[in-house]
Amino acid sequence: MAKAALENACWDLEAKKSGVPLWKHLGGVQAEIPCGVSIGIQETPAALLEKIEKELAAGYQRIKIKIKPGWDLNILEIVRGKFPEIRLLADANSAYTLADVRSFQRDGSVQADDDRTTAGA
Repeated sequence: MAKAALENACWDLEAKKSGVPLWKHLGGVQAEIPCGVSIGIQETPAALLEKIEKELAAGYQRIKIKIKPGWDLNILEIVRGKFPEIRLLADANSAYTLADVRSFQRDGSVQADDDRTTAGA
């Protein structure tokens, strides 16, 4: 990490000497990028909706919520119902096994032995 910190400092110094922002010096084309926020499991669905509303008002454009067995599909449906247009992600942090896949199937497009259901897919 010390090497990375030193390298980042060198890039920053080079950009400052060139008189351009670091993002532009590195080839960036946007002054701002859409960012998101990760929201942990809340006490109630209402508390989650309130937290999402607060983060959207703060300017976040993507919302990632933590899920776990018992706090998953129903919660996602509630959130999607309240905020149908947001970029929504769900993060289970390895809370599920391959045996749990069937509970998420809607159209049979993912099979329990499908490579897409494994970590890193």
